[in-house]
Amino acid sequence: MDQAAWHTSGKLKVADNITIVPLPPKSPELNLIENIWHLCEIIDYQTECSNHTSILSIITALHGTCCTTSHRK
Repeated sequence: MDQAAWHTSGKLKVADNITIVPLPPKSPELNLIENIWHLCEIIDYQTECSNHTSILSIITALHGTCCTTSHRK
């Protein structure tokens, strides 16, 4: 996880079967969600991301758009 204050405050509850792996500071390429936000910037965010309510639906929409976009070349 990143080093955001709300992740390191000690209030984060983690199940016993989960291991938290801290990410080095300023390494967005290691934080998977940053890649999704980057794709939202590349692909029309208003169209592809703003109408979705979950990360999974955003990923699904982006995957569909990326696949159809790459075939248009």
